[in-house]
Amino acid sequence: MKITTYINIAIGFTLVLSSSNSFAQEAVELTLEQAVNQAIKNNWQVKKTEAKLGMAKSELMQANGAFLPNINVSETYINTTDPLNVFGFRLKQAIVTNADFNPALLNDPDAFDNFTTRIQVEQPLLNFDAFVGRSAASANVKATELNLQWTKNLISLKAKYLYFQLQLANKQKEVLQLSSKALAEGLTITENFYEQNLIQKVDLLDMQLRISEIESHLLATETQISNVNTQFAHFLGYPSATQLSLSDEVQSFTEVNLTELGVANIADRSDMKAMSLQLQASNRMLNSAKFKFLPRLNAFGSYEFNDDKVFGTNANNYMLGARLEWDIFKGGRNLGEWQKMKHQKNMMQLNYDEKLSESERELTQVRNQLRVAKKQVELAALTVAQAEESFRLKSDRYEQGLEKTADVLKAEAVLFSKKINELQIINNYQQLVFNLELLLEKEISK
Repeated sequence: MKITTYINIAIGFTLVLSSSNSFAQEAVELTLEQAVNQAIKNNWQVKKTEAKLGMAKSELMQANGAFLPNINVSETYINTTDPLNVFGFRLKQAIVTNADFNPALLNDPDAFDNFTTRIQVEQPLLNFDAFVGRSAASANVKATELNLQWTKNLISLKAKYLYFQLQLANKQKEVLQLSSKALAEGLTITENFYEQNLIQKVDLLDMQLRISEIESHLLATETQISNVNTQFAHFLGYPSATQLSLSDEVQSFTEVNLTELGVANIADRSDMKAMSLQLQASNRMLNSAKFKFLPRLNAFGSYEFNDDKVFGTNANNYMLGARLEWDIFKGGRNLGEWQKMKHQKNMMQLNYDEKLSESERELTQVRNQLRVAKKQVELAALTVAQAEESFRLKSDRYEQGLEKTADVLKAEAVLFSKKINELQIINNYQQLVFNLELLLEKEISK
């Protein structure tokens, strides 16, 4: 294969990339912090949790009925020939005269019109089940607020994952481009040696084959970058064709001092606090079900005007009173509801204990993985430095005709592998840091 063939392949590859980029939108440059904020702002799950918070607040407003009065205003029109109602409405309108006691009129009255303007007020006094229900609704609002915070934490974690995944793919592309450049220089030397009959054709073919492999890797990496970019742009709420330019470098990983972090109290984390509040709300609802066996006391009153004209105020009256209600037996519904809530509360307690135990296990696991990952990062950097020095020495000797082509290609392949491995190890380490931040609910990567 001639070198011109590789030049044509490179030109064609460049044209493909250029044509595909021409359809992309203008690039958006983002720091890691900006990406996280953008994700939280546009994420559907966050918006759904915010809607749930609005619903919880509405339920709390409804529960305030245990303390606030019910006020009703009405206007009622009646036309009747019912003897009892006719006489009663005439009394309410304060228009009864001696003539109205005529038995003939009492027994067979003419049709009568009456308009009643009524204002009714009912004030709860002692509704124990409603009081406790309001307390449960208040706890549910606080729990939903904490769940919203935890949802944002989860979205933040995924945004960080995608950010560094895209950054890793870009760095892999840079490594491939550097390797391609070095091999192109090696190809020139190899062709000169071949023209001088200093090496065999198989050496030239090996060099050309390695260049083809790198070009293939580069194409695959470009596809990977495009796929991750599309996924990340969609996650951030941008059009999928948006090209993301990332400011923060993947090599700038966070070195975490696990000793300084101290002992974490998982129970203070927002998701655990939310579960604890939901457990409290469940316990209060259980008490509310118990209080349904107690009587309820409500005060009520009304003030009304009666007239033969709409909204008339010719005559008025009022009524005040109190009502004591006690549901002695409702077919076992109250008892069944109490038993159901008791089991629900027990289930929530089990879920809380399980989540707490699982979170503590995850935290211990991440701490252990970080200790190992930190050593892996240090070893990866050392092996890359050694591989770079080995490739440099073999390349220098190859230019002098003192090294075999196969040895140079082997050294280059080792260097390429070590650089890619270092990027992956750094990325894995940084993602462990992000996991630790989530589990501790504490920012440590600045």
